[in-house]
Amino acid sequence: MFEAEIPCKSFKEFLATPASLVEEAIIEISEEGLKLICTDKAQVGMALNEIDRNSFDEFSYSGQKDSIGVELSKLLEIASLGEEESTLSIEYQEKIQKMIFTVENLEYTMALINADSIFVMDEMPSFSDDAVIELPTTTLDKVVNSVDMISNTAEVTVSDSDFNITSSDDDDDSDVVNFGDKEERINPGSKGEINNCVSKFSVDYLTRVAESIEAEDVELRLKDDSPIRIKHDFSHCEGSSNVLIAPRINVNT
Repeated sequence: MFEAEIPCKSFKEFLATPASLVEEAIIEISEEGLKLICTDKAQVGMALNEIDRNSFDEFSYSGQKDSIGVELSKLLEIASLGEEESTLSIEYQEKIQKMIFTVENLEYTMALINADSIFVMDEMPSFSDDAVIELPTTTLDKVVNSVDMISNTAEVTVSDSDFNITSSDDDDDSDVVNFGDKEERINPGSKGEINNCVSKFSVDYLTRVAESIEAEDVELRLKDDSPIRIKHDFSHCEGSSNVLIAPRINVNT
């Protein structure tokens, strides 16, 4: 049995980034809190979001770990029924495989999806980073939307002193953003140094993720021709979001 109460705004933030990538996801319930795992069908994007039990006004769970399949758009709609500060009550009934939500005297019963039918990668792939970029989320959002006006592909480049996101089409080549202050923006990767790296990514995925983030700052972890890792801590509760977006591979024919 799982019962909990949480502010609507906190639960919405927990769901938002995964919902920008997929329709269905798996939520793992444990004594520590909730973990949401998802992988999009094209296997380009995946997310792992975690929210600590301390973020809940009430949290009661009798069990070791339960994995349930959910439809994210429905969950977001339910969490949006109340005001930002309203309390969302959650009850998981294992025997009938349903979740019951109550917010502002409204009750909503949602059937769950068989978790075995949802494809997810069990863990985030681990790899060393060449560089770590820290920047305001509003800047990332503005940059990827600017790139989207030019092309559906963004090239992300890091050198010792510059961080660039560029895009081009047949008629235009636009250097959209250039952060030259590496002391504030560009940090060493996992090996303790900044290594030059270049990767290309889908602007559509970058845009959807950037627009879903409420936190003030975001962290980009980069490696040459490897997935980009987009990380941020939640602004309304104790928890974090980790997103991986696979690079676009150039195929020469």
